[in-house]
Amino acid sequence: MLIVLAASYAAGSAALAVYALSFWHYLLYWWAYRYGAVSPRRFRREALLMKSAAMLALAAVVLTLPWHSGA
Repeated sequence: MLIVLAASYAAGSAALAVYALSFWHYLLYWWAYRYGAVSPRRFRREALLMKSAAMLALAAVVLTLPWHSGA
């Protein structure tokens, strides 16, 4: 996660962090399926952590956008 955030910061693109972190939890799903060596408790904890980090990255970008009325 730190590598993705550092690369995003270096590139000056918050979109890079949002896109990369939005899909990184699929790596955990593949790893658990491929090797089957992850306990369900650990899998749930890590999946929740990874998805929460992705949602926080998205929220950080969305909350920095300017608000306007749209009218």
